[in-house]
Amino acid sequence: MGCDDRGTYKETETQTPGVETIDVGGYPNGIAVNETYMFVVLGAEHAGPDSLPEATGVESVVQVFNLDGTFVTEIVVDGGGHSMLATQDGDVLVAHFSAENSISVIDSDLLTVRTELGGNPPGKISLPDALSLSADGQYAYVGSNGLDGSGWLARILLDEDSVDEGWKSSVAGGATSWVEADNIGVYLYANSWTGGTTQRKDAVTGADAGSIEVGEFPHSITFNQDQSFGYVAVTGGNDLVKIRLLDFTKEGSIPGPWDGLWGDPSNAVLSAEGNFLFVANHDMGYVAVLDINPASATYDTVVEIIQVGADPIFQTLTKDGDILFISNNGDGSISRVDVSQYR
Repeated sequence: MGCDDRGTYKETETQTPGVETIDVGGYPNGIAVNETYMFVVLGAEHAGPDSLPEATGVESVVQVFNLDGTFVTEIVVDGGGHSMLATQDGDVLVAHFSAENSISVIDSDLLTVRTELGGNPPGKISLPDALSLSADGQYAYVGSNGLDGSGWLARILLDEDSVDEGWKSSVAGGATSWVEADNIGVYLYANSWTGGTTQRKDAVTGADAGSIEVGEFPHSITFNQDQSFGYVAVTGGNDLVKIRLLDFTKEGSIPGPWDGLWGDPSNAVLSAEGNFLFVANHDMGYVAVLDINPASATYDTVVEIIQVGADPIFQTLTKDGDILFISNNGDGSISRVDVSQYR
């Protein structure tokens, strides 16, 4: 498929990449890969903007698969399993959007929980909802949503398996849905789910460095290869907002594949060589392939849509860039997609 200037689809000779389905049961949320395995956490049903954190005493399960999709094992973790992150060493962090207020650290060699960070009474971590890795791999940043409606970023010292007690950065507007670090350790970018903004923070001090209104319920932010632009998936606003990072200003909106509209975009992942962006649309059950190569004739245009499962939430790409895994919260499945043609 291809698209005309309005984003309406018409048939062309381009073939949709192969899609395989892995049935996992439950409600798959966060998903991560390292060199050996794919990890997915089965947590709570995605109920939209008004989703509530899980209570204490509820368990989630992390299922582990080989990269070809064969099942390996499962690991019991705290309840409310939401987002996941693979560190440079291949270990995996799980953020639990629950009253457990915890982050599970999974040892990728032993495939067991090495430690739980945070806990009760809530302190530096409270209702964690987002994870990002620092450029040098020393830290993981956590988006926390306070029980009092406040939001902030916390920092984990990965080599110590501990929360950095001396670092905290407030996020205006409440609940923090996403945090992303640049590749040179200068800035962090956080989306305020309830505030409708993307905010920039000093990566060292956590100080405010600007804010942009992007629309209702922004979920993910993804950078292009040279980090000149960021793309914000605005779920409630049904929009993909492009931000110019040099001066931190709003560039505009990217037309979606359905008569210029999006299907409530939830998450975006950059291709291996940075020429494409894979955008999951949870209300439509599709991943849209957006050409973001400035030298291309179809720059900032959706060039393909890939049908996956119901309510795609999170995505992750294998290290070689060939396989995209998508967690489909609505039908208890993972889509395994060959995207090797999109580099």
